[in-house]
Amino acid sequence: MIRNYNDYKPVKIGGHISLFFGFIIILFEFFLFDDSESELFFQIFAWVNICWYFLMGLGLVQQRIWGYYLLKIYLSVMAIGFPIGTYIGLKSLRYLKEKNIKDFFIKQTIEL
Repeated sequence: MIRNYNDYKPVKIGGHISLFFGFIIILFEFFLFDDSESELFFQIFAWVNICWYFLMGLGLVQQRIWGYYLLKIYLSVMAIGFPIGTYIGLKSLRYLKEKNIKDFFIKQTIEL
């Protein structure tokens, strides 16, 4: 089976974007939130997002299978957000399945 790197390229770019979003959320966390107890929920939510984006981005960029699974979970949760999240999440999940992107993560090498 011949694998095409162009099929994996959007996923890797998504990993870089995920790392960028994690960095942006860190900036918001340190510079926009104060330490009041009323914002504790938002601080916890921000740190969960920071960890998720960094782990998912690192897994996608380094081509690890756990990064692929974190992406699938993220897209499944995103599909709940009607209408834009549903469209993006379901279309992305369909792309992962049709292009057999999981194969790129299992083999851990890309033939150029």
